[in-house]
Amino acid sequence: MRDEERNAMLRKACEMLYHDVRLPLYERSHVWPEHFAQGLEQAADREIALRKWLVELLRVEVVEPIVLAGVRNALFHAFDAFKSHLSAAQRHDWLELILRDPAKARSRMHLLLLTYPDAMLASSYYWRADRWRISWFWHENAWWQFRVRDVGVNDAAVTWEMRPRAEVLAEMRQVGSGYDVEWMHAERLAVRFDNGEYIAYRWLAESH
Repeated sequence: MRDEERNAMLRKACEMLYHDVRLPLYERSHVWPEHFAQGLEQAADREIALRKWLVELLRVEVVEPIVLAGVRNALFHAFDAFKSHLSAAQRHDWLELILRDPAKARSRMHLLLLTYPDAMLASSYYWRADRWRISWFWHENAWWQFRVRDVGVNDAAVTWEMRPRAEVLAEMRQVGSGYDVEWMHAERLAVRFDNGEYIAYRWLAESH
Protein backbone atom coordinates (compact mmCIF):
# COMPACT_ATOMS: atom_id res chain seq x y z
CA MET A 1 0.00 0.00 0.00
CA ARG A 2 1.35 3.42 -0.94
CA ASP A 3 2.12 5.91 1.81
CA GLU A 4 -0.39 8.37 0.32
CA GLU A 5 -3.22 5.85 0.48
CA ARG A 6 -2.27 4.66 3.96
CA ASN A 7 -2.23 8.25 5.26
CA ALA A 8 -5.56 8.98 3.60
CA MET A 9 -7.03 5.93 5.32
CA LEU A 10 -5.57 7.02 8.65
CA ARG A 11 -7.16 10.44 8.19
CA LYS A 12 -10.56 8.85 7.54
CA ALA A 13 -10.17 6.60 10.57
CA CYS A 14 -9.34 9.60 12.76
CA GLU A 15 -12.29 11.55 11.40
CA MET A 16 -14.67 8.74 12.27
CA LEU A 17 -13.11 8.25 15.70
CA TYR A 18 -13.50 11.97 16.36
CA HIS A 19 -17.17 11.80 15.39
CA ASP A 20 -17.72 8.86 17.73
CA VAL A 21 -16.01 10.45 20.75
CA ARG A 22 -17.31 14.00 20.34
CA LEU A 23 -19.97 13.62 23.06
CA PRO A 24 -17.55 12.04 25.55
CA LEU A 25 -15.20 14.95 24.80
CA TYR A 26 -17.98 17.38 25.72
CA GLU A 27 -18.35 15.52 29.02
CA ARG A 28 -14.78 16.50 29.86
CA SER A 29 -14.83 20.10 28.63
CA HIS A 30 -16.57 22.18 26.00
CA VAL A 31 -13.17 23.17 24.58
CA TRP A 32 -12.09 19.68 23.54
CA PRO A 33 -14.40 19.04 20.54
CA GLU A 34 -13.34 22.25 18.82
CA HIS A 35 -9.69 21.68 19.76
CA PHE A 36 -9.60 18.26 18.11
CA ALA A 37 -11.68 19.35 15.12
CA GLN A 38 -9.15 22.09 14.41
CA GLY A 39 -6.23 19.76 15.05
CA LEU A 40 -7.57 17.23 12.59
CA GLU A 41 -8.03 19.90 9.94
CA GLN A 42 -4.48 21.14 10.44
CA ALA A 43 -3.05 17.61 10.35
CA ALA A 44 -4.47 17.02 6.86
CA ASP A 45 -3.01 13.75 5.52
CA ARG A 46 0.39 14.03 7.23
CA GLU A 47 1.15 10.84 9.13
CA ILE A 48 3.22 12.33 11.97
CA ALA A 49 0.62 15.03 12.60
CA LEU A 50 -2.18 12.46 12.61
CA ARG A 51 -0.22 10.25 14.98
CA LYS A 52 0.25 13.13 17.41
CA TRP A 53 -3.42 14.04 17.12
CA LEU A 54 -4.46 10.46 17.87
CA VAL A 55 -2.15 10.11 20.86
CA GLU A 56 -3.42 13.38 22.35
CA LEU A 57 -7.05 12.32 21.84
CA LEU A 58 -6.50 8.98 23.57
CA ARG A 59 -4.70 10.65 26.46
CA VAL A 60 -7.63 12.98 27.03
CA GLU A 61 -9.83 9.92 27.51
CA VAL A 62 -7.57 8.70 30.33
CA VAL A 63 -6.34 11.92 31.92
CA GLU A 64 -9.21 14.41 31.68
CA PRO A 65 -12.02 13.85 34.21
CA ILE A 66 -15.70 14.00 33.41
CA VAL A 67 -17.23 17.10 35.01
CA LEU A 68 -20.83 17.99 35.88
CA ALA A 69 -21.06 20.92 33.47
CA GLY A 70 -19.67 18.69 30.74
CA VAL A 71 -22.25 15.98 31.45
CA ARG A 72 -25.05 18.52 30.98
CA ASN A 73 -23.43 19.90 27.84
CA ALA A 74 -23.14 16.44 26.27
CA LEU A 75 -26.72 15.63 27.25
CA PHE A 76 -27.99 18.77 25.53
CA HIS A 77 -26.04 17.88 22.36
CA ALA A 78 -27.33 14.30 22.39
CA PHE A 79 -30.88 15.45 23.09
CA ASP A 80 -30.86 17.63 19.96
CA ALA A 81 -31.25 14.45 17.88
CA PHE A 82 -34.55 13.57 19.56
CA LYS A 83 -36.31 16.92 20.03
CA SER A 84 -38.22 16.75 16.76
CA HIS A 85 -39.80 13.43 17.80
CA LEU A 86 -41.11 14.71 21.14
CA SER A 87 -44.00 16.89 22.18
CA ALA A 88 -43.42 20.27 23.77
CA ALA A 89 -44.27 18.81 27.17
CA GLN A 90 -41.86 15.90 26.70
CA ARG A 91 -39.08 18.26 25.61
CA HIS A 92 -39.70 20.42 28.67
CA ASP A 93 -39.58 17.42 31.00
CA TRP A 94 -36.32 16.18 29.50
CA LEU A 95 -34.64 19.59 29.62
CA GLU A 96 -35.74 20.03 33.21
CA LEU A 97 -34.37 16.59 34.11
CA ILE A 98 -31.03 17.38 32.46
CA LEU A 99 -30.72 20.53 34.54
CA ARG A 100 -32.07 19.07 37.81
CA ASP A 101 -30.60 15.57 37.77
CA PRO A 102 -28.10 15.06 34.94
CA ALA A 103 -27.01 11.68 36.32
CA LYS A 104 -30.55 10.33 36.01
CA ALA A 105 -30.95 11.92 32.57
CA ARG A 106 -27.67 10.34 31.49
CA SER A 107 -28.82 6.91 32.63
CA ARG A 108 -32.11 7.21 30.72
CA MET A 109 -31.00 8.91 27.51
CA HIS A 110 -30.35 5.62 25.70
CA LEU A 111 -34.09 4.89 25.92
CA LEU A 112 -34.66 7.72 23.46
CA LEU A 113 -32.10 6.18 21.12
CA LEU A 114 -33.85 2.82 21.29
CA THR A 115 -37.21 4.47 20.58
CA TYR A 116 -35.95 6.87 17.91
CA PRO A 117 -32.90 5.22 16.28
CA ASP A 118 -30.35 7.57 14.79
CA ALA A 119 -27.66 5.79 12.78
CA MET A 120 -25.00 8.47 13.21
CA LEU A 121 -25.66 9.03 16.91
CA ALA A 122 -25.88 5.32 17.72
CA SER A 123 -22.22 4.80 16.84
CA SER A 124 -21.06 7.28 19.48
CA TYR A 125 -18.91 6.05 22.33
CA TYR A 126 -21.37 8.01 24.49
CA TRP A 127 -23.43 4.82 24.80
CA ARG A 128 -20.46 2.58 25.55
CA ALA A 129 -18.02 1.95 28.41
CA ASP A 130 -15.12 0.51 26.40
CA ARG A 131 -11.96 2.41 25.51
CA TRP A 132 -11.77 4.68 22.46
CA ARG A 133 -9.85 2.21 20.35
CA ILE A 134 -11.96 1.30 17.29
CA SER A 135 -13.49 3.27 14.45
CA TRP A 136 -15.03 2.21 11.15
CA PHE A 137 -14.49 4.19 7.98
CA TRP A 138 -15.47 4.03 4.33
CA HIS A 139 -12.66 3.58 1.79
CA GLU A 140 -12.65 2.34 -1.80
CA ASN A 141 -16.27 1.13 -1.72
CA ALA A 142 -15.87 -0.85 1.49
CA TRP A 143 -16.01 -0.41 5.26
CA TRP A 144 -12.72 -0.82 7.14
CA GLN A 145 -12.09 -1.33 10.82
CA PHE A 146 -9.38 0.77 12.45
CA ARG A 147 -8.13 -0.55 15.80
CA VAL A 148 -5.53 1.08 18.03
CA ARG A 149 -3.24 -1.59 19.45
CA ASP A 150 -0.85 0.37 21.64
CA VAL A 151 -0.14 3.93 22.73
CA GLY A 152 3.39 4.75 23.89
CA VAL A 153 4.85 7.58 25.91
CA ASN A 154 6.09 9.63 22.96
CA ASP A 155 3.94 12.16 21.11
CA ALA A 156 3.57 9.99 18.00
CA ALA A 157 4.03 6.54 19.54
CA VAL A 158 0.89 4.68 18.52
CA THR A 159 0.33 1.44 16.62
CA TRP A 160 -2.82 0.25 14.90
CA GLU A 161 -4.23 -2.13 12.33
CA MET A 162 -6.79 -1.72 9.56
CA ARG A 163 -8.95 -4.58 8.33
CA PRO A 164 -11.69 -4.71 5.70
CA ARG A 165 -15.17 -5.52 6.96
CA ALA A 166 -15.22 -8.89 5.19
CA GLU A 167 -12.20 -10.01 7.22
CA VAL A 168 -13.80 -8.95 10.50
CA LEU A 169 -17.15 -10.53 9.67
CA ALA A 170 -15.43 -13.80 8.82
CA GLU A 171 -14.73 -14.12 12.56
CA MET A 172 -18.33 -13.48 13.60
CA ARG A 173 -19.59 -15.95 16.18
CA GLN A 174 -23.11 -17.23 16.65
CA VAL A 175 -24.92 -18.20 19.84
CA GLY A 176 -27.64 -20.72 19.15
CA SER A 177 -29.61 -19.42 16.19
CA GLY A 178 -28.51 -15.81 16.60
CA TYR A 179 -25.37 -13.71 16.52
CA ASP A 180 -23.10 -13.22 19.50
CA VAL A 181 -24.09 -9.71 20.54
CA GLU A 182 -21.17 -9.47 22.99
CA TRP A 183 -18.74 -10.11 20.15
CA MET A 184 -20.54 -7.62 17.91
CA HIS A 185 -20.33 -5.03 20.68
CA ALA A 186 -16.61 -5.68 21.20
CA GLU A 187 -15.90 -5.25 17.47
CA ARG A 188 -18.09 -2.12 17.32
CA LEU A 189 -20.52 -3.79 14.95
CA ALA A 190 -23.30 -3.05 17.43
CA VAL A 191 -23.91 -1.38 20.78
CA ARG A 192 -25.38 -3.46 23.60
CA PHE A 193 -27.23 -1.76 26.42
CA ASP A 194 -27.52 -2.91 30.03
CA ASN A 195 -31.08 -4.13 29.51
CA GLY A 196 -29.90 -6.54 26.79
CA GLU A 197 -31.25 -4.57 23.84
CA TYR A 198 -28.86 -3.63 21.10
CA ILE A 199 -28.57 -1.55 17.94
CA ALA A 200 -26.53 -2.84 14.99
CA TYR A 201 -24.27 -0.23 13.44
CA ARG A 202 -24.73 0.76 9.83
CA TRP A 203 -21.41 -0.74 8.71
CA LEU A 204 -22.63 -4.18 9.73
CA ALA A 205 -25.30 -4.26 7.06
CA GLU A 206 -24.98 -1.30 4.72
CA SER A 207 -22.91 -1.30 1.57
CA HIS A 208 -22.32 2.44 2.08
